[in-house]
Amino acid sequence: PATPVADTVKRSPDGRFTPDQLRAKARFLNETGKRCRAEGIRIAYHNHQPEFANNSAEIEGLLQRTDPDNMMLLWDSGHAWLAGCDLPAFLRRHATRIAGIHVRDYRDRKS
Repeated sequence: PATPVADTVKRSPDGRFTPDQLRAKARFLNETGKRCRAEGIRIAYHNHQPEFANNSAEIEGLLQRTDPDNMMLLWDSGHAWLAGCDLPAFLRRHATRIAGIHVRDYRDRKS
């Protein structure tokens, strides 16, 4: 059985992780997505702020290391925005990997 994703990457609010942690998380998502597809289910990863911290390092790394057939993104644009993501630029770069967009209203950086 696959290792639970919570055991592969211990997130920090500033978006720091080791290359081994990123590889383990990507491997978990690829394996899980492949198993789900075999059963007729598609998965989409829902992000929070840490994946977009540190210039979006984690989410960019995950998108580079996962198979689009196995993992799409349920893009939480609010969490991405709070972490400083350039939303239009990210959408242009990764539109084919986005299965859905979670949108929120913010006032004073609070939902």
